[in-house]
Amino acid sequence: MDGFCGAVLSPLLERYPEVERTLNSWSCAESMWLRRAALVTLVPFARRGRRLVTAYRLAREHFADPEDLLHKAIGWLLRETGKTDGPRLKRFLLRHGPVIPRTALRYAIERFPATERAELLQATRSSSDEED
Repeated sequence: MDGFCGAVLSPLLERYPEVERTLNSWSCAESMWLRRAALVTLVPFARRGRRLVTAYRLAREHFADPEDLLHKAIGWLLRETGKTDGPRLKRFLLRHGPVIPRTALRYAIERFPATERAELLQATRSSSDEED
């Protein structure tokens, strides 16, 4: 499914920007696969520093999603945004840290230097994490 998003849906969005409305609709779908497709379709754009407003918005909208596969897609999308604008990603993570699923956060910070990853993991902990 992820391959389909990159090979078909991302080029479709490139050619027809109005497809973004469909992604917004899919982002709210009952189907976990449509919600994931909405995020994964944006990965090639995020990698090139494009459609970042949409990428951050959709990622944020899915923080409370119960599906681990969505958490992984969020993290992947966020990691790719950081390739072209690491400081913006860091600010986003610090602003939303306690509500970001830990799986998503770990994926998102993979490319940060080790010391910065450790700092971000600590700075974004929720109060319930600290009780464990």
